[in-house]
Amino acid sequence: MFFWFFGRRKEIEKLKQDIRNSFASVKEDMKKMAAWIKHLDTKDNVLESEIASIKNEIEQIKENIDEISRFISFFDARFGKKVFKQVFNKQTAVEGVQTPVQTGVQTPRTLLIPALRGLSTSERLIVWALLNTDLKLSCEDLAVLLGKDKATIRGQINNIKQKSEFLIKEIVEKNGKKRYFIDEKTKEMLLEAIKIRKSERKNKLKRTSKKKK
Repeated sequence: MFFWFFGRRKEIEKLKQDIRNSFASVKEDMKKMAAWIKHLDTKDNVLESEIASIKNEIEQIKENIDEISRFISFFDARFGKKVFKQVFNKQTAVEGVQTPVQTGVQTPRTLLIPALRGLSTSERLIVWALLNTDLKLSCEDLAVLLGKDKATIRGQINNIKQKSEFLIKEIVEKNGKKRYFIDEKTKEMLLEAIKIRKSERKNKLKRTSKKKK
């Protein structure tokens, strides 16, 4: 009877130890599962961040494409040639009677892209128009090119000069009419800055694509 009691006790102790080992094993499995879930959650957060970054880049590209498309639409075969001919004919009649307005403002290369970002879409269209012509355009010329009234163009030019006084230069004819242009040095730097910006975006998209893979 005595030996039976001790034998039974050993069985109970063994059962308890087996149960403890089972709980320990389950606990360890739960820890591993929690760590894996945390790992997956971290990867999801990184992926979401990358997707959000890509979406932002795509939206910026779409905005730029839309902006350029709106600008190009003013210079298609049905409208552009006629308007530029009209502007050119008007301007050749006043050559040699223009007085430059000296602002004395230098054009810092590092400020060009931020300056463009600070402009509205309509103001950028004016800059694009001046950037893509060698002519010096008046408010009337720009109004015809962009399909807007003269007062609106004048207000937008004033806004551009207030935001970025080095972007647009002006000359005054003897009759008092103002004409606007972007000087060659600023044009070169502006086009170079835009090219660099596009290259940076392209490289960023490539890096993001590689990380995703």
